[in-house]
Amino acid sequence: MPSRVIRRRRSVTTTPRASAPTESLAADVLIGCAKIAAEIGIDERKCFHWLQLGYIPATKIGAIWTSTRSALRAHFSGSQRRGDDVRR
Repeated sequence: MPSRVIRRRRSVTTTPRASAPTESLAADVLIGCAKIAAEIGIDERKCFHWLQLGYIPATKIGAIWTSTRSALRAHFSGSQRRGDDVRR
């Protein structure tokens, strides 16, 4: 009868995971020009025009504009701090 070899498991040290973000990505994503316009407080038509000109940080997927609340906050709070005009 063959003898059984018993192998010990090596202990694995784990690094602590970073805490989960307070806001999930799904809640952060804005899909559509109407939602982006509502988030930044401008008219939907003006928002569409600014998106086409590249004044608003967003990505066009097919025919739909998408952005994130965090990107919009960072963009507009940064431009106000520097004193830049959004409409360059």
